[in-house]
Amino acid sequence: MNDKFEHKFAIKRILKETDSGYHQAIRIYNETTPVEIKTNTNEIVHWLNKEGHFKTMVFVLYFDEEVIGFSMIGYVLAKK
Repeated sequence: MNDKFEHKFAIKRILKETDSGYHQAIRIYNETTPVEIKTNTNEIVHWLNKEGHFKTMVFVLYFDEEVIGFSMIGYVLAKK
């Protein structure tokens, strides 16, 4: 008898909105994030493609090869 449970967690960085998993993850984001704090998905795509002093990074979260979430972070590249 095997008493061991195994699961695979993964995170994948999204570089463009056509990357696999993005649309599933953004659907989860839209369904679970309260409207008061939700960023418009068109703005997310805009910041994903924008270059400048502010960098946005978008990730898809996986559990056992299934998309389970969305994550987005941003940081300032340079400051004065």
